Amino acid sequence: MTPPPLDPRGHVRKELMERAMTALDTHHRHLPLRDRMYLVDFQKFSGEERLYEVDLVAGEVKVLRTCHGRGSDPAHTGFAQRFSNTPDSNMSSVGAYATAGANWGSQQGPNVLLDGLEYSNDKARERAIIIHGADYADPDFLARLVVGV
Repeated sequence: MTPPPLDPRGHVRKELMERAMTALDTHHRHLPLRDRMYLVDFQKFSGEERLYEVDLVAGEVKVLRTCHGRGSDPAHTGFAQRFSNTPDSNMSSVGAYATAGANWGSQQGPNVLLDGLEYSNDKARERAIIIHGADYADPDFLARLVVGV
């Protein structure tokens, strides 16, 4: 049986999907579960949906909002412009990650730990890079902050 095509609606930029599939093949030994992957398109404005949950079995893609590290956008333009693997830089790191289990943090609540798989992000655990929910990324929350429209 032929698997369905990935991203039939074309949500993800072709180049980003190709790089992600290459990373999936490269790092397969570190990824015991390969039914889904998550991609972030840092070329997009942070107010746009730019996090993609790719179902590798069904081929479907769910599009979500996500933020970047505050150090990645020092001019507050809404675009991530700088990336780092340096502790305390408050910048996002690029590259492939593997999830390393669920956790609970006093500031962010439930979260998912990440392990960087490449030189550009191999300090992810040391830097406490995690996936977590955030009110400040929710469009309804942001709409309540608009004053004087």
